[in-house]
Amino acid sequence: MAALLAVLIALKCALVIVDGNPSAFMGDTGAYLYTALHGYLPHDRGFFYGFLLRPLAIWPHSLRFLVFAQAAMSAVSAWLIAVNLTRVFAIPFRWAALASSLCALEPLQLLSERYIMTDTTALFVFAILVTTTLSFIQQRTGIRLALVLFIGAVLIGIRISYLPLVLLNSVVLPILWYRRRFVLSKQRLRLTAALLLWFGLGQLFLYGYRRLNAAVLEVATPEYFYTDGFILLADVAPLVTAADFPDGVPGRKVLREVEPSLTDPELREAQIFAPNGLRETIRRMVVDDEYQANRLAKRIALSAIRNHPLSLARLAIHTWTEFFDIPQLQAFLLLDEGGIRATDQAFREEIRQSLGTDLAAPSGNNLIRIWHRAAIPWYWFVLAMPLGIPFLLLGFRRRIDAPVALIGCYSMIFFAQNILFVTHAIPRYLMGPAWLTFLWFGAFLSLISRTTDAPADLPESGG
Repeated sequence: MAALLAVLIALKCALVIVDGNPSAFMGDTGAYLYTALHGYLPHDRGFFYGFLLRPLAIWPHSLRFLVFAQAAMSAVSAWLIAVNLTRVFAIPFRWAALASSLCALEPLQLLSERYIMTDTTALFVFAILVTTTLSFIQQRTGIRLALVLFIGAVLIGIRISYLPLVLLNSVVLPILWYRRRFVLSKQRLRLTAALLLWFGLGQLFLYGYRRLNAAVLEVATPEYFYTDGFILLADVAPLVTAADFPDGVPGRKVLREVEPSLTDPELREAQIFAPNGLRETIRRMVVDDEYQANRLAKRIALSAIRNHPLSLARLAIHTWTEFFDIPQLQAFLLLDEGGIRATDQAFREEIRQSLGTDLAAPSGNNLIRIWHRAAIPWYWFVLAMPLGIPFLLLGFRRRIDAPVALIGCYSMIFFAQNILFVTHAIPRYLMGPAWLTFLWFGAFLSLISRTTDAPADLPESGG
């Protein structure tokens, strides 16, 4: 297994040598670099990655060093596919190594390694989280459970979009720990108290992140995110009516002042960034304080979701079909490459002088970008695969065990996020589901190879 990791790292580094120009996705990249260079703390994204850039890019004075570091992280993520396939699903090593090698060449991962973005680091931590979680399921010890809960808190500190998966773990895994011991032990009261303590520890890690977030950003109220309401409201903007506004808020007047069409799903992102979008209109006409305006936006968005579930389903179908419109998807792939984002000239020059890279310089149709744009059928497969998961679980319902059920839940959560709570089809958000697709290879082979009609009893350690 160590030899496979060495091969994957060598492969990744070779690809960086051939085609490894550092790239930017403005303004996300700009915000992270500004955090690294000046300690700027944005309210609309996590701050962990910005500070991580200091040892990986600022101190070495090289964005190229960052690209090699992210390539190594990506190699480990691909290697963990083989680790899980062999140890959890009992797949022969040669097939597991093949899956890991294909994962290492996955186009979304290859592109993200070259970008100053959270995607590669977040996937690296997510892969560790999944591996640790599956290890816990096999041997449900307290140390493993605590480690899973802690890694989850780190993951949302890097990328908040993984929060639903982390919350799922914080609830389900303590119950799995308790359930096995409750059956085997007579000390029921003691176990129940321990269960409550595990729940408390999981929530303590999550609350600790919220407190840290508030302290760093100098905000009074602890939150996971301080622009989640604005983002959610933009995601569901076509659903919003005056009736969704709380009493006392002039909903009709606010909506009349919004210039990007609320009914056009293609203009949802403009509701965040346009001068007369929903975000700025609410702040201008109702409440200027950013935190209070964000809370109001969240109330409006949640009300719209509750009041218009069928419209939400139609909006989700619209977003899903955007992935299958080739001209649109090609435009979104170009957007993910940063090809449509402007760069502030002064900041661009500062980065060039500090880190020796002109992020706005044209890169042309290089090897990785060509592969990224050519892999449209792969993106379709990753996006469509979750639709088959319920039928797979139903067809093998008597053979389903905890690992298969877990990655099934993860995949369905990703699927819902990618069509329900986005402003348009975003291919780079498929990185997590793409990584899980290689695990599904092992899960499927494991299911069809079992001869028993009942799930095998998992080994249990006494820790």
